[in-house]
Amino acid sequence: MENMPNVKVVMARCSGNNKSFGIRLEEVTAGNWLADWAFDIKDQQARKEGYHENVVAGEFDFATNYPGCPHCGRDSLVRCICETVFCWDGDHRKVKCPACGRKGRIGTAISRLKTDIDR
Repeated sequence: MENMPNVKVVMARCSGNNKSFGIRLEEVTAGNWLADWAFDIKDQQARKEGYHENVVAGEFDFATNYPGCPHCGRDSLVRCICETVFCWDGDHRKVKCPACGRKGRIGTAISRLKTDIDR
């Protein structure tokens, strides 16, 4: 019997329009996660699927076919101190969180993703 992959979906927000989207992550080796898909989803549906409870920790990378944010196409991610994950253009070092409004500079690499869709 073939082993099923360890896959989780975490929620994110578009930095352009604040709409939610899901990011599919697959654990390719222990503690190494690959984002390979992003899709539009409403907060109510994400709660129903349990996506708002997912926590993923380790190292993260993007598959070559990762489509980016389904709303604006940005293909990088940032995590705010409020734990909201949002899309980023990969260039500008100053960002503003679409959920809590905090402004800041890009810091260290993300090592943990937790979803909070109630912001």
